[in-house]
Amino acid sequence: MGKIQIPPEDTIKRIAAGEVIERPSSVVKELIENSLDAQAKKIVIELEEGGKKLIRVKDNGEGMARDDAELCLKRHSTSKIRDFNDLLKLTTLGFRGEALPSIATVSQLSILTKSKEELTGTLVEAEDGKIKKIIEQASPEGTMVTVKNLFSHIPARKKFLKTDSVELRHILNIVTREALAHPRVFFQLSHNGKQIINTPHRDNILDKIMDFWGKDFALELIPINANNSIFQLEGFICKPFFARRKFGLQYLFVNGRAISSSLIAAACKRGYQPVIPEERHPQVFLFFTIDPKEIDVNIHPSKDIIKFPKENEIFEAISEEVRKCLKDVKLLPEIFFRKPNVKIKTLPKSYTSTNLTQKDKNIPIEFTESTKTPVKEKEEEYVLVSEKLNIKAQINNTYLLGEDSEGFFLLDQHAVHERVLYEKLKKEMKSSSVQVQNLLIPETIELSKNETYIINENLNILQNLGFNMEAFGQNTFLVRSVPKTIKKASPSILILDIAEEIENMEKNSSIEECTEKILTLVACKSAIKAGDKLTNEEIKSLISQWENTDYHNWCPHGRPAVIRFSWKDIEKKFNRKE
Repeated sequence: MGKIQIPPEDTIKRIAAGEVIERPSSVVKELIENSLDAQAKKIVIELEEGGKKLIRVKDNGEGMARDDAELCLKRHSTSKIRDFNDLLKLTTLGFRGEALPSIATVSQLSILTKSKEELTGTLVEAEDGKIKKIIEQASPEGTMVTVKNLFSHIPARKKFLKTDSVELRHILNIVTREALAHPRVFFQLSHNGKQIINTPHRDNILDKIMDFWGKDFALELIPINANNSIFQLEGFICKPFFARRKFGLQYLFVNGRAISSSLIAAACKRGYQPVIPEERHPQVFLFFTIDPKEIDVNIHPSKDIIKFPKENEIFEAISEEVRKCLKDVKLLPEIFFRKPNVKIKTLPKSYTSTNLTQKDKNIPIEFTESTKTPVKEKEEEYVLVSEKLNIKAQINNTYLLGEDSEGFFLLDQHAVHERVLYEKLKKEMKSSSVQVQNLLIPETIELSKNETYIINENLNILQNLGFNMEAFGQNTFLVRSVPKTIKKASPSILILDIAEEIENMEKNSSIEECTEKILTLVACKSAIKAGDKLTNEEIKSLISQWENTDYHNWCPHGRPAVIRFSWKDIEKKFNRKE
């Protein structure tokens, strides 16, 4: 007998079921999609023990006649496809015809359904993939699918399920995404008899977002709209200070289908690159409309991964739209005052450095002719430095205090200068006009083999940035000049830091990403620090240059350069107003 054999039919069915049904959330996803395809306007989900004991999904959709109810449990049976050409223009969510048969193979399944044309409903009961009973039974219009004891006959699969709370979180994620994709559908979810989600019909996506994240968060979102030859896009992106360390808070939809897309996620991250830290990810809600003939949704059993056409063009278009939104909108971070015992929205901490010992040392800043603003001296250090921003004082040799008609604000002098230097270096590098300063004595830097490899790989970037350096032995470099912006940082330490930063980046990072990382690091190391005392002229020059930068409310790492305190909230704090 040969080595290759066809396994028994029962084994084949269980293998196929494993492709579709991984955990309770897989069942919930497939059943919700069937309800949505049946034009349901209300979907009620009941769970017990994280879906392991019970999953029940009821809808008020079109329902099925008896013949269809029986046929739907046969593999590859589907109402959505008649021939191969239908695969090329899919507009429905479910189409493979594997979900219900797969669920029936790994659970005890019952379907109670009734179509509008039928006088009575049909009850179908199945177990281990086999139909056990089909009878007539009274039923409202629509379908109710009940799944009990998932994986009870497959111990090997069951033991890999997580705790009830973990499985419930997976289901919550599925229901959230489906509810966002279909805001006009009523969704209700309960677990062990306790209601968790109750989101009614909404006319717009922003109201649906409020149902899940609350009004305060929703009102801080930035609308995004785009229309080009490949796609139509509408939705919302978060302000930079809502960026999270968790990657999975990106809600992406194509033609009403919730999807996962590393392409779109990377494009969004690129669009946010100037204003959020590397380790954070933006929270976005993006809804794409694309010609079904131009995409392939049949490349994965879960149907949540899509193959896009013209991926490079899509990447560039999305990143540019995100970048344009962030640049056009007012992005001034605020401090949110709340009542006691209420969770306060927090902002990323402003970057500071406390390793200086000479706190009163003046730091030279480049001056321009445009900074000739009259300076009016007041008591001690309280100085009116800029009539436009009305800067009042330097506080703790770290922050600049200012006021306007809406309240007062604090500028982080390090973050402000960092933004100025970053954009100055970037513009000079783009025009090949980086200003350099020659070292009086060339500096020798010895690196490890790994660091040497990294520097050699990025030597052109460093040279374009103003580092005139060359190999001087096997693992040694000779540095003859550095960018003029570097006033205090040691060239050797800076090169070591650059090597470390690049090493910590993902292996497939592009040249542009490496360049951004190096630019950000050089600007950070060159900028004035917390504890540096500034003269009035230096403050005046710094503010003037900062006001003319893009994204000037954020340092290149994405940390706030300015925070605001509104007069209204301050008056409430002092009980001057209710």
